[in-house]
Amino acid sequence: MKVDRLTKRWIRNASDERAVANGCRFDESRAEHVCGFFENELRLYEGECAGQPFRLMDWQVELLSRAFGWVRLSDEWGRDIRRFRKVSVWIAKKNGKSPTAAGVGLYLLTADGENGQKVFSAAKDGKQAGIIHTHARQMILRSPNLSATCIINKSTGRITHSPTFSFYDILSGENIKGQEGLNGSVVIDETHVVDARLANVLEY
Repeated sequence: MKVDRLTKRWIRNASDERAVANGCRFDESRAEHVCGFFENELRLYEGECAGQPFRLMDWQVELLSRAFGWVRLSDEWGRDIRRFRKVSVWIAKKNGKSPTAAGVGLYLLTADGENGQKVFSAAKDGKQAGIIHTHARQMILRSPNLSATCIINKSTGRITHSPTFSFYDILSGENIKGQEGLNGSVVIDETHVVDARLANVLEY
């Protein structure tokens, strides 16, 4: 199978080689789109970098590019879809994990091109889930484009993206009752402490 030069550049391991052999390729435009969203639309809200544009570190560029740039042609959908459905990130504290997670949630909500998208910040409890969600809300308030198209419910914290009728909400072990059957995208914080019940709901 002939592999284009760009895809070759993004082969990191044997798993990537197998993926290419099975028809996957790297779409640079998708990688640039998500990285551009972070750096052009998002501003940080706390610490020494508060108010500054989100400047991606090398690990973030690698993460976002791989997660969103690798695609495969779907016979079912008749178009390219993402290779990866799940991504795990393990990184030391103070490396921008929470802002990155919030940015991914906002990208899925506002820039992924899906109408009726349902995005959740999830964690063992509401306080932990609220950390990512706070970053997301504050990023919206600091972005002219996002604040013009997103509505933040001050009581519940739900973020609604009006153009696509999508929402971004909080999900935790404390409010999991009755949430079976959810269909959407989930950003999970502190995965290692999520209890079995919440994990099962998020999985299925």
